[in-house]
Amino acid sequence: DELEVIFWLGDRLDPEAQLALGGFLDRGGHLGLASASVHLSQESAAFLERRLHTGRVRPARSSAVRSLDPDAPNTFEVRHARLAPRPPAVASILDVDHAPAALQVDTGTYRVSYFSFDLRELDEPARRRLLAASGRFLQQRQVQAARLAVSGQDLSQQPPVLSTDTDVA
Repeated sequence: DELEVIFWLGDRLDPEAQLALGGFLDRGGHLGLASASVHLSQESAAFLERRLHTGRVRPARSSAVRSLDPDAPNTFEVRHARLAPRPPAVASILDVDHAPAALQVDTGTYRVSYFSFDLRELDEPARRRLLAASGRFLQQRQVQAARLAVSGQDLSQQPPVLSTDTDVA
């Protein structure tokens, strides 16, 4: 019951790498991907759209970016692409114009943490904090089934009842 995590750093994803990583994700693997140039290749476009859930990627630019994770570096300067996340992807790092520079994907089968920049551009402390935050996201397991019980009563098949009462007995 081991969780498999791969962190891929590179300039391009050739068709063989896409096939291997796609199979890994289909088996429930979790992927970290950081690249300043993978989005430039036409051969990677379908993989980015299908697996990373990002639409059209706008050209790279240098600007200050800020992480939305409180444990990652707050702001730093980096050359990055501007992503267009589609559900279930969510932005994890935004640039000064609020355009996503990184995203996280949780499909229920696999997870991806994608940085549209080269991690080597960051100073060591910022890189470590960013990788640690990404690692925490990637190492989380999905809950396959949940059971809600109150006072011994199984509520998993009943709709939740919401109350605005402030008194709790």
